[in-house]
Amino acid sequence: MSLHNYLVKSHEPYEEIRIAFLSSEVEQLHTILKDLGHQKYFSFVLVNLTDILKYISLFPSQRELKKWVQNPDLLLIRFAALQISSSTVDFLNKIVPVDLIVDHGSYRQFHSAIALGLAELTIGLPFFRFPFPGFENPFLS
Repeated sequence: MSLHNYLVKSHEPYEEIRIAFLSSEVEQLHTILKDLGHQKYFSFVLVNLTDILKYISLFPSQRELKKWVQNPDLLLIRFAALQISSSTVDFLNKIVPVDLIVDHGSYRQFHSAIALGLAELTIGLPFFRFPFPGFENPFLS
């Protein structure tokens, strides 16, 4: 597969994770995050980053295995995976021009394209977003 296809089609893990959230889980998650607050949630993400990234890399059927389903923190792991996956999709969409630069452009153009994607990602503060419509942002309450 070409680099361009990887960049524009890498949204599948994000979509799989997003559509797996039931509306009742979103409500429960909103309440949990509101109670936890941003600082404790962010600490949770840092401590559990290895599992969160592993969760992103799995096929949906692998996410249904006992190890994951019985994890008491699964809802927060899934949410962090959704946030990271969303940011990944945003980043990859921003750096699509890189596919033309790799073989024909300069390293400065490459660096600039990556910098654009990273700048927008870091300024956007992805761990402060609640991506489900109809809910106030629990981190800003």
